[in-house]
Amino acid sequence: MKRELYLILTILLAVCGFTFANRILFSEPGSKVEVSVITVDSSKTILKTFDLSQNVTYTISSEPQSTNILNIQDGNVWISEANCPNQDCVKQGKISMNGEMLVCLPHRVTVSIVEE
Repeated sequence: MKRELYLILTILLAVCGFTFANRILFSEPGSKVEVSVITVDSSKTILKTFDLSQNVTYTISSEPQSTNILNIQDGNVWISEANCPNQDCVKQGKISMNGEMLVCLPHRVTVSIVEE
């Protein structure tokens, strides 16, 4: 019983350590916001790039009737509205760190925080 408890505690400490190190080492604020659409042949087309320091509201129209409203304010980025059925892209919340991404699968839209 003691060995199992030590094993569980060791695994728990390792997971916490890796999570903490990942947050500290790789979480840097980004500087640019890249809005892209994935085309039918799986290639990425960049629609627009914004500076993260700007305050912008941008309407993403990826197909004739596909729209997402992107907001950039105070260094945060989020999708406030979309006309897709499940609204997962709206529920993803705000992002601000390098490498973070918002995705709307029905509209094939990605919004990424990138370095300059």
